[in-house]
Amino acid sequence: VGSAMWDTLTRTRSSVALGSRTPAEAVADNQSMIAPKMDLFEGYRMPDTYGQPSPVPGS
Repeated sequence: VGSAMWDTLTRTRSSVALGSRTPAEAVADNQSMIAPKMDLFEGYRMPDTYGQPSPVPGS
């Protein structure tokens, strides 16, 4: 899944920068490619701490 995500993100950046896709179209394309792959991991949830700042030791 990780390499597929990276490929779609790279394609998105290029297509939006070149103007061949709008950001919304690019997101929809990404979702349609990645969602079926993520469906293979039924029940997977991001950790509750995902997106939260991590404490930096010694700061």
